[in-house]
Amino acid sequence: MLQDSSYHIFTDLTYTVQLHLPEFHFMKAFLQILTIALILPFIFVIPTYASGSCQPIYGGGQTCTSGAISIEKDVVNPASNNDVHDLGINDPRFHPGDIVTFHITLRNTGTASIDSATLIDTLPNFVTFNQGPGQFDSNAKTLTFSTTNIAPNQSQIFTVTAKVVGGNQLPNNNLCVINQVKVTTSDNQTAQDSSQFCMTNNVAASPSPMSITPATGPEALSLISLFPTAIAGFMLRKYTKIKK
Repeated sequence: MLQDSSYHIFTDLTYTVQLHLPEFHFMKAFLQILTIALILPFIFVIPTYASGSCQPIYGGGQTCTSGAISIEKDVVNPASNNDVHDLGINDPRFHPGDIVTFHITLRNTGTASIDSATLIDTLPNFVTFNQGPGQFDSNAKTLTFSTTNIAPNQSQIFTVTAKVVGGNQLPNNNLCVINQVKVTTSDNQTAQDSSQFCMTNNVAASPSPMSITPATGPEALSLISLFPTAIAGFMLRKYTKIKK
């Protein structure tokens, strides 16, 4: 009797499983997908990056901004004395001993004040530091200085000057270099910019003005020899008039 009851229970359970087999397969697949979805974030860690962007600039380097700080570096055109972002090989060039002037503009583009910011300006080869704020490291060729209390929408401008090395240190051909500046704020926002300028060791000779002097060569003698003939003709003509 007990065996018959067990047999009937097993038969009923088998029938139930077979009857609901599609539901069991669906539930199993659902549990597998759910398990993968829960485990996947721990296997593949997706990195996060600070908001910011970088744009390549003419001649090399890039301009980058992160957060609410921006920086722009300009060089003064030696011919027009105007600020430009870059000077190419076909633009006016600097010569040995010339002073190169840079203007750095720092802007707070956010809505909150920035407590402090540190700027590092890196000079390229073939120029030496001349003047600017902060401390200059001659080994690293970096000028480091700081500023504080940058209000929203406020801009601060800094001037840095460098001097082109002497002609004996400058290559004989034309060359272009890049000067870079980077800023880091007290809350770890960063921005950087670069400015290109070119130098030459070839000084174009200015054409000397033309001067006109009286002729002093053999041609002048032929002109002098005509004077007696002209005087003789004049006297002969006057004598003829008197005789008549």
